Amino acid sequence: KQWYQRRVRGDTEFLPEGAPAENIEEHREQPEYDVRFKQNVGTEDVFLGMSGKTEASNDEIVVTIDLPGTKSSDIDLNVTDEKVECMTPVYALRLHLPKPVVSAQGGAQWVTDKHQLRLTLPLKKEFDFLP
Repeated sequence: KQWYQRRVRGDTEFLPEGAPAENIEEHREQPEYDVRFKQNVGTEDVFLGMSGKTEASNDEIVVTIDLPGTKSSDIDLNVTDEKVECMTPVYALRLHLPKPVVSAQGGAQWVTDKHQLRLTLPLKKEFDFLP
């Protein structure tokens, strides 16, 4: 497993990837969830390998949260560059993301027939500040 660090009141705390963001006592059930990395590739990548992308060069994180018995109107969602908080009357999920994202450019989709919330969050690139 990979490890990341988080600052807590001046101290550095190391947590495993995907660990819950806060140790807040919660009486609601934690839903099942899945975190995957997504890479956007085109034909030049698949057939010619011209873009220089490797297996490690990911573009987005896709978080899928299973919320059985939940309506989309019951979901309270808060996404920052480092964590996802998803609250319903039955479920509570506070998830620290394995890598920083650009939360303002992310998207959420409710899949009604599967009762799933699907978040697509672009990864913050090391050199995004360059033109």
